[in-house]
Amino acid sequence: MRPPLPPNPRRGFTLIELLVVIAIIAVLVGLLLPAVQKVREAAARAKCANNLKQLALALHHHHDANGFLPNTVVTTTPDLPVGYSWTHKVLPYIEKGALAGRYDPTLAWNAGGNDTLARGRVPTFECPSDPVTALDAGTYPTNDYLPVDQIGLGLTSFIDAATNASKAGIMPPVGQEPRPTFGRVSDGLAGTLLLVESVGRPVLWVGNRPSPLPPAARPDYTGTPNAEGGWARPRSAAARFFGSTLDGLKPGNACAVNCVNLYIPDSGDLNAGRSYAPFGLHTGGLNAALGDGSVQFVRASVGVRQFARLITRGAGEVGTLD
Repeated sequence: MRPPLPPNPRRGFTLIELLVVIAIIAVLVGLLLPAVQKVREAAARAKCANNLKQLALALHHHHDANGFLPNTVVTTTPDLPVGYSWTHKVLPYIEKGALAGRYDPTLAWNAGGNDTLARGRVPTFECPSDPVTALDAGTYPTNDYLPVDQIGLGLTSFIDAATNASKAGIMPPVGQEPRPTFGRVSDGLAGTLLLVESVGRPVLWVGNRPSPLPPAARPDYTGTPNAEGGWARPRSAAARFFGSTLDGLKPGNACAVNCVNLYIPDSGDLNAGRSYAPFGLHTGGLNAALGDGSVQFVRASVGVRQFARLITRGAGEVGTLD
């Protein structure tokens, strides 16, 4: 007769033990994910700041080589289909000289060979935190960094009288000054904005989320789908500061940055005088380059009065980023 087999010392997990293990793993993942997201956002913010630094230095190199800054837009026709923006003029200084050499300023920005160039991405123009970089196959790659050419109308009760009287930024609108220079910045380069983030185009963003407006409600000026914000598009070359309500729906109000990326005129017609706004998708604010080439973080809590002081180049006031 065979002796009885010894009991099997191995056994599997009980259901309760398995559930406990799963619960522990879930808790650990829940604790780890926010930390990973914070690291990713910190990396994106740093990359974005580096892009701004490169563009600010490119503008300084252009100034050194030519004696003046590029205009935000140079055009040969009043309605801007033919011409080029400042982005074309800095291409040689961000190692894209070959791209600049192939652009034909006698054609519209999206005509002929220019259209092919305009559909090519220039990574230095793109903030990693912008989720619309590759919206779809028909989208023109965007430029997320813009000069604030001037302070818009409607902010009289929110800003200093001196600021309101001298609205121009370092790179004022085309027609006001053919060849702007750093020498005209009497407020000091270290206290005057050169470039700010304006991300999310061609989608309209209100706060930290895209607007529910359908694409048909936000066509661009030329009627070209998804061209809004294209880096080669002259009309996408500059921001203008109006401020807005916190919900982003009414310009000329107390919210300075990160309220909306495209000011909506009171008429509700997005084609009626709309302008790009200082807007970033970083937690708590946006990156900005100052006239001296330094890059600073502008907190979303900055007031309209303080931010307007940073825009004007010769109003005699002092702006801070606090």
